[in-house]
Amino acid sequence: MIKFLNDNIRRGIENYYDDLDFKNIMDSVQKKTDIINTMCGYKTIDKERLSIQDVIYIRGCTNAVLMWFLDNYSIMAGVLLGILLPQFLGVLLSLLYITRVEDIIAEHRLGESLFGEMRQRPEPEFTSGGCCMCYPG
Repeated sequence: MIKFLNDNIRRGIENYYDDLDFKNIMDSVQKKTDIINTMCGYKTIDKERLSIQDVIYIRGCTNAVLMWFLDNYSIMAGVLLGILLPQFLGVLLSLLYITRVEDIIAEHRLGESLFGEMRQRPEPEFTSGGCCMCYPG
């Protein structure tokens, strides 16, 4: 899952300015303080990682997303249940419907084998129905 998350975040970072929604999500995940950094890590490459945490964001994207998931796990679990529960019920009802149809087909075949050929019902006569064919005469 972490590899999948890394690949998608990396792909999103390549298209950071193309997708405004992704840009806003990444910006909100990475916000931690009110630090405004207009130089984007100027002269920080040779410094210790923890000593520059007030200058640039040192937390990686994957860690930020995973921490957001952990902070909001109850919301994510509720959304997941809200999506999966109706799907599960739909599959369960479909399975019950299929078994019922198979039972009806089996009963029909059993009836044919017990009584031989099923008697054909005579078709109703509509000739004396007058002007409307749906009323018997």
